Parts: sequence; structure tokens; C-alpha cells
Amino acid sequence: ALPFDDRYGSVHPRSFGSAPEFIRLLLENNISIGKIIYRMSALPAEFFNLPEIGTLKDGNKADITVFDPENIGSKADFADPFRPAEGITLTMLNGAVEFYS
Repeated sequence: ALPFDDRYGSVHPRSFGSAPEFIRLLLENNISIGKIIYRMSALPAEFFNLPEIGTLKDGNKADITVFDPENIGSKADFADPFRPAEGITLTMLNGAVEFYS
């Protein structure tokens, strides 16, 4: 987790762009959205034995990202590594809205 400024110094563009670029790459390779979501959420939660996250069910922490699969991606580069990802319209952490566009 990093702030959207350089108070801790410069960062690599992948700090803000790796997840959306990974999703875009998988979509371009015809991986289903369901498999992508599982790979990005439930699978890591299972690996780290975190049963209360990674899936949407009653009693779990509601961490949700809503994105447009047609426009997901990253434009972050070394000149502007803090540039937010494209195609993400809503992010919720434990049920609270953190980002909305």
C-alpha cells in the first residue's frame, strides 16, 4: 500500500499498475472473468489461510473492486508511476467505499 504521491520516494510503475495489467493480459488470452477473479482473490486467500476474505459471503470482509473489462489497464510509467489504473470504477474495503469514479 502506497500513497498517491512521492512522500516515500519514487516507486516502480508496477506498484500501481500490475494488477490491472495482469487482468488485461488474462482477458486478452481469453481467460474467463470468473477464473481471473478467483485467481486474484480467493486463491491467494486460500494460500494464506484467510477464510474471511477472498469470497463474497455472509460474515466475510467485503473487499470489492468493480471494473470495466473492456477498459482495464494501466498507464503508469516511470515519468508518472502514481497514475491510477484505468477501468476501475469502484473500490470497497471491508464494505466502505474507498474509491469511486
